[in-house]
Amino acid sequence: MAFRIAFASSRTSNDGKGADKHDQGVQAMKLNVLALGLACGLIWGLGLFIITWWIIMFDGQQPGDTLVLGRIYRGYELTTTGSLFGLLWGLGDGFIGGVIFAWLYNMLAGRVGQGAAAN
Repeated sequence: MAFRIAFASSRTSNDGKGADKHDQGVQAMKLNVLALGLACGLIWGLGLFIITWWIIMFDGQQPGDTLVLGRIYRGYELTTTGSLFGLLWGLGDGFIGGVIFAWLYNMLAGRVGQGAAAN
């Protein structure tokens, strides 16, 4: 899986008098940073590639018509070559966005989990 989940154990010790001494409380779920980055990159890159081909199928190639994405992603336009540029830009952009999101989530979830365990 792309993430791991660690839950507090509800087991009791062998003598039945209480919780296991290794229980530390509920831990926050951690995301696999690289896996989420790769997943986001693939979704964004392939999505941009497919949308570009969808527009080409119905409206034809439109060289020079860059839309808004052509101003952000160099080389992207509504052509077959432009769809490949969009795929590459989308892979990179989605990967970076997914990595940043997972890293921030892991950092903030760890802090919130530590604060809840202290209470």
